[in-house]
Amino acid sequence: MQRKYSFIRLTLSKLFAKSNNSNRAITICSLQNAKTIGITLAANSRQELHSFDSAITKLKAYGANVNILGYVPAKKLPDEFADSSIKLISDKELDFLLHPNTTEAKQFENSTFDLLIDINASEYYPMQKLIQASQAKLKIGRYADVSPFDIMLSIPSEQPAEYYIEQITLYLQQLN
Repeated sequence: MQRKYSFIRLTLSKLFAKSNNSNRAITICSLQNAKTIGITLAANSRQELHSFDSAITKLKAYGANVNILGYVPAKKLPDEFADSSIKLISDKELDFLLHPNTTEAKQFENSTFDLLIDINASEYYPMQKLIQASQAKLKIGRYADVSPFDIMLSIPSEQPAEYYIEQITLYLQQLN
């Protein structure tokens, strides 16, 4: 389910959007060769967050340093997320133009990950904006008409995260 944002804030955000990664060079990298992997996700509940666990474990098995940033589409983080080991942001951590505005988000955005993988089943504007601004060498995500990704997979959003990661793994293992 897509989070609805104020029409004014969304319009201004898109109007003033600037790409700070114009110098970013796209570099093809296989999972076997990736030294750093960034993962973005969104979760509405603790169960949804746990649904990503096995997918994240599969990616960590390749030996890369994995950094995860999650988004909870709520005014503030519910108590059920308090003990999460994943760095999470909520609407409280968004600036007026809906850009994540925390130290963790800025570090994530400025990291030059070999791979950035978005495992969201839905598009959330703040995460799309963060991914667009990311300095990652190769960005992978679900197909969308307008997208910040270099490689997109057309997989129905009903498919679980495990299946999606399995497909990404298959494609990225084929790269040299």
